[in-house]
Amino acid sequence: MNLRNIPIIFLICIFFAARHPVQAQPASEPVYNLDLVDIYAELYPEKSEAWMIADIYFSCNGSDPVALRWDGNFTQLDLTFSDDPNPWYVRSAPYSWFYHLASGPHRIKLTGRVQCPSSELSTNLVNFGPSSFWYPRNNASDPHQVMLNLVTPPDFSIQSNASMVRDLPYNFKRMRTYELSTPLAEGLTLTGKR
Repeated sequence: MNLRNIPIIFLICIFFAARHPVQAQPASEPVYNLDLVDIYAELYPEKSEAWMIADIYFSCNGSDPVALRWDGNFTQLDLTFSDDPNPWYVRSAPYSWFYHLASGPHRIKLTGRVQCPSSELSTNLVNFGPSSFWYPRNNASDPHQVMLNLVTPPDFSIQSNASMVRDLPYNFKRMRTYELSTPLAEGLTLTGKR
């Protein structure tokens, strides 16, 4: 090997390494502030699937990457960013990592169809606890508010740590609106059965 080529090879390696962000573990303390998650969700218990639109409102410091955790096996995942039409983000399940965001408030809209584990959603069961990350939120402890419009089969009984503010028939199903107005670190939880 010609020793004169070593600096060129070194520069090429640095160039390719810089193009791919390093995937670190999410912080145990929040590096951004999750404020509100506004969700519309339809549950399909017979398929263990949920279809969801989530508007996530947060503020970040402009230096640390923002990691949103949303668990499950996605058959479809789309993203809209309100103040940047083409954000630099990486989906590395179960996280969506957002890099180089300006300091200040942001809004992200995530749409997805997700296959849930049968222990969380099945024909006779809904069990979305704090550790299920059934909607996108901060991995670290981060109290936030949640608004949820939930569509389920009409015979599902649902309990939540949020207040139910509406319950009505909806296209041969049932729509309930839940409001978690006092920020909680575990977010909104749902349990239910037929």
